[in-house]
Amino acid sequence: MALLLLFTLVTWIFVSCQGQSYEIVHKEPSKCTANQYFQFSSFECLDCGPRQRRSVDGLSCVCQAGFKLVGNSKDVNGPTIQCESCSTNVLNKTASLDGTFCIECPTEVGFDLNTGLCNDCPANSFPSDREPDGAKRLKRECIACTAGQTAPWGIGEGSYCKICHPSFISSFTNLTLGSCTCNCEDCVQTGGVCLSGSNLIREPGNDNIYSISYSKSDKIVSYYFKENFRAVQALCRDKFNLTACQLLGNLCTLLTYNLDVYKLGSIATDACKEYYDLVIKAELGQVVNLNPQWPKVLPWLYYEEGSAVGDLNKKDIATKFRAGQTMQFTLAEYTLNGSFYRMENGTVPIQLCQDRPSKMVAANKFATTFRSSCSVPIKSLMDRHMLFYDMYMFIGNQKMYPIPVLVDNYESKGELVNQKLDRTEWQLVRRFFLVDNVVGKTGEQENLKFLRYAQSIEMLVRLRSSDGEIYPPLLKVKYNTKDVSDQLVVETGNVQVSFAVSYEMDFSKIIKDIEVNFMQSMDKQKSIFYPNIYKKTAVKKKIGRPL
Repeated sequence: MALLLLFTLVTWIFVSCQGQSYEIVHKEPSKCTANQYFQFSSFECLDCGPRQRRSVDGLSCVCQAGFKLVGNSKDVNGPTIQCESCSTNVLNKTASLDGTFCIECPTEVGFDLNTGLCNDCPANSFPSDREPDGAKRLKRECIACTAGQTAPWGIGEGSYCKICHPSFISSFTNLTLGSCTCNCEDCVQTGGVCLSGSNLIREPGNDNIYSISYSKSDKIVSYYFKENFRAVQALCRDKFNLTACQLLGNLCTLLTYNLDVYKLGSIATDACKEYYDLVIKAELGQVVNLNPQWPKVLPWLYYEEGSAVGDLNKKDIATKFRAGQTMQFTLAEYTLNGSFYRMENGTVPIQLCQDRPSKMVAANKFATTFRSSCSVPIKSLMDRHMLFYDMYMFIGNQKMYPIPVLVDNYESKGELVNQKLDRTEWQLVRRFFLVDNVVGKTGEQENLKFLRYAQSIEMLVRLRSSDGEIYPPLLKVKYNTKDVSDQLVVETGNVQVSFAVSYEMDFSKIIKDIEVNFMQSMDKQKSIFYPNIYKKTAVKKKIGRPL
């Protein structure tokens, strides 16, 4: 009985894993209703709660006008907020500028009953809800923008004053006029926020957690990693901050997904280890489409280790493509800091070689071998907006199927396993970038030392039948690095890049299909040209005796 139970359990696990489908329903911000926000980490439209509204960018919920924020927490779907009216008992009160408390409107401007807000301050003055030391005012004042709590970098922004991040206000001991400073005991200012040192990853006494290796001889301590890594890890872990979680994923992508530190199991850490630790922890809650590698609050970076052969041989894409038919791809784009940028269709956005639009879109035509290569000025790559991409293919009923990525530079224990012929050793991932022109510098005022770029991108499409059926396409990316510390190299240098789409055929399956089709065609011809003979032969086979 025990043996039977074990066999049943193993069989169930095997079937469950083999039956895992990666397709998800296509959603984008425009598909959400007026009271929903687009959760870009999971491509879902989620409802805003009571007394809330969708933010201007449509990517979160905020308190309605005249309501203050009374709490925020995290649940299985991500961060949540609770809001409370400020004008329940007093009509002259509204929410503070940072939304965290209620405040009386200035007498000289008054209260707008229709909006639940204070009227605007007179020209050349600005609303202020806090004293210069950060203490809450009982009544809003219209004053010049000079108080420290409203200008974290000491300057105004247009006609408005910047407000200190709430983490500074909640932990301040003394705010300096014209700036926000993290002065409290045990507080650390990092990543533009003020956090308790006890909640941050411990710095090991060296800068290894901020290091990036471009080659065996080229390794730097990245200023960007030093400024952001610990803060985004804490905000993602403790607050489920969706932007911070995306940035943590981007930092791991920039480490070319190396998991050696994670596998060592030591106290050492890096962005990929911290990302992977969060993925495997149950408290992250729900996952997208039953995919254990994709918690809703995090980007999906890794396919399960050792699953490359099975994932590349899946038969989930049932579409039968015709020669010349357009394959519909879409790209989810994110900025370096983790903000959702947009959804963009086609492969043109990831082609560094610019050409006639009609030629570039030919890469999307089924059964069309495509290749473009060119010399790109280094200066143009230095000026290019840095984005990260998750690629999908549309399949039937507006569903999206993720395109796996094979990074040529991925290393495991010092070996470039993705360059091996043995696909069982490959590590498939999801996210990639075209150019890294930010993290390769060592100081805020330093020039960029290393520029990294996608030297070659190739989409490989494997046919699994002669009817135009395919296995999941594979995007192969190879990065290269250029030392750009010499300005002359930046101004006059060029690099070679390429983009290609190629096709492979499962010959054994296709030959069998051809044989079957040929036999069916011959039978059809016999029935047309020799109807009597064919009919008699068929009867003979059916009844099993001579005529």
